[in-house]
Amino acid sequence: MKTSLAVYFMALMGLFITSCSSDDGMDTGSVDTQNMEGKTAVNFELDASSLGYIVQTKADQFSPSNSYTKNAFSIYAFRIKQDGGSVYEYEKTIDLTKLSYSPTTKKLTGTDILPIGNYKFLPVYGIANQSTLLTTPDWAGKTLNDTYTIGYEGGKDLTEIFLPVTVGNTGALTAYPMGLTSTPNQTVTAKLQRAVSRVDLMFIKVKKEEDGSYTETAYPENKDVFGEAEIEKIEMRYKGLNNLMSYFGSNKTTTPFDKNIELNLDKGIIMIGESENASTIGVGDTFDYDNINSEQLIYGSAHVFGNYLLPNNDASKATSLEIYIKPKDEVGRTINVSLTADKKLPLERNKVTIVKVYVIEDDPNTPPPTVFTTKVKFDVEIETKWAGSHEVTGELE
Repeated sequence: MKTSLAVYFMALMGLFITSCSSDDGMDTGSVDTQNMEGKTAVNFELDASSLGYIVQTKADQFSPSNSYTKNAFSIYAFRIKQDGGSVYEYEKTIDLTKLSYSPTTKKLTGTDILPIGNYKFLPVYGIANQSTLLTTPDWAGKTLNDTYTIGYEGGKDLTEIFLPVTVGNTGALTAYPMGLTSTPNQTVTAKLQRAVSRVDLMFIKVKKEEDGSYTETAYPENKDVFGEAEIEKIEMRYKGLNNLMSYFGSNKTTTPFDKNIELNLDKGIIMIGESENASTIGVGDTFDYDNINSEQLIYGSAHVFGNYLLPNNDASKATSLEIYIKPKDEVGRTINVSLTADKKLPLERNKVTIVKVYVIEDDPNTPPPTVFTTKVKFDVEIETKWAGSHEVTGELE
């Protein structure tokens, strides 16, 4: 008996760009179909086209900010092992060595063998490839329930995590009979959505108007907000980070922690603006924060692709941020974003929080101010984008 199993990974908001266009180089293993009594061959077809993005550091240059491979997928299979029972026990994690990724079809396909029975499946992405940063259950001997969590204690290399969407708990997972009748098995489907939050930075020179609004101003040719300095280090100093979430994206933190996270500048995460017009990042319905280009930034301003964090369950502002930025061979500067409670960051699932640092130009006839100018004034605007937005503003001396 042959069982067809297809798990399609899709995003609700259409926020994902094409996946990385290279195979992970692993061979697809053959499946031994001998001695199949009590078992069934399960075909997998995982649509991975919603995973992957490329950050555009220049108009004509691309720098991968993350690499998606089949080894980051995990599909946990749980089966009722007692006749007439209702408890799903861990059976196995699907064998990825039998699957291969096609850059043409953007699909992960292959076959694995499962014992015949009633199943529920828990698919995730971004857990298996981050074992040094995340604490996950030892599934052996475990039953399927809502108590299991993903733990995070901070680290600069945390990448995206995708978890099931629309399903709030294990009880709502669809039950699938596999190989129990002569009729074809029902296709197993699942929708995954980005389950983390991200914090990005923008540094923009502005003129502050009498009514308190801001007008972006471009830097002269070959000048920028960093004073043309090569940036050696950017450190995000957080207080009040979450450290636990469920396998359905709910915050399970009981004691938040503080952590300094150094951004990996080797990934080309800093982009300098080249547009003659005002920046369009964070304006209107611009939610594509995974494919930003230099023409979306006013000349000389900067966008910094930040880091991922475990989110809150809502838009509450609970996390403080201090930014430390250091140019090469020069003294660094600290910018305290969260001076008051209303300046704390809202960290929501599947959203980017943009911290906009406005470098205020008081006199256009003097040399343009930079992030490192002595006594420069800042104004910080915090926006949350992807699916909706909100913001707070305040001026820093």
